[in-house]
Amino acid sequence: MPLPVSQRLAVLAVLALAGPLLLSGCGKKDGGDKPASQVLAKVNGDDISVHQLNHVLARQPGLANAPEEARRQVLEKLVERQLIYQQAVKEELDRTPDVMLAMDEARRDIVAGAYLRKIGGGQPAPGEKEAARYYDEHPVLFAQRKIYRLREIALPAGAPQAAEVKAAVAQGQSFEAIVAHLKSREARFESNAAVRAAEQLPLDALALLAGAAEGRLVVFETPRALVVYQVLESQSKPVDQAAAMPSIKGFLANQQAAKAVAAEVKRLRETARVEYPGEADKAVSSGLK
Repeated sequence: MPLPVSQRLAVLAVLALAGPLLLSGCGKKDGGDKPASQVLAKVNGDDISVHQLNHVLARQPGLANAPEEARRQVLEKLVERQLIYQQAVKEELDRTPDVMLAMDEARRDIVAGAYLRKIGGGQPAPGEKEAARYYDEHPVLFAQRKIYRLREIALPAGAPQAAEVKAAVAQGQSFEAIVAHLKSREARFESNAAVRAAEQLPLDALALLAGAAEGRLVVFETPRALVVYQVLESQSKPVDQAAAMPSIKGFLANQQAAKAVAAEVKRLRETARVEYPGEADKAVSSGLK
């Protein structure tokens, strides 16, 4: 059975993203030194190894434990990619300035990403007490968790009509009236209805929504947007501490990793000598004003 369309597209996307790394280290003629069990295919003498296949499968969760037929289809995509690569090299496309620059940028991204993963992954795992404290400090996400049926109006931050919208909400105008007003002003905005769990909403917005009566309009501002929520209905769906602990620990681990990465980038900038010579210096300086 062929791979579903979504998985075929995912494989192609993974191959495209992994291409610079895979092609720089694999698919080479190895003079027969590589054990036959590691070689899945030879393409005009270039090896495609089991490590390449496993690398692609590991980067697509839906394929990690793929059946043999699906693995074979992914292998055929690797074969096709290798054929295309060989033809491109034959035509010396790998030596064109744009391609060389793209390959260099991809290599830098891969190596830099590996370093950031090392920094982020080196943090201590969150403990039981830390996770339990987070559970207790955020009842709207867990013990008092709700599912909300909402209508939303979203305007870009700094929109000329933002003050008008806030005033309209304060005056008790209806959701429909605000939408009609924005349309009459030809404003840039989005309006939709959605069902969202508490964890799918901004934490600061939950403090407003949790106590909002049905039908009430609530204004929430972020650095990127002004959002008007209307709570049409809410349903209590609490999550007990035991069930929440794995996701809390995962969230805290990601949070710690992000902080460690930010601190390391800050340290690197503070200890580095960064120069913007010539016209580039002037352009960057003017852009920072």
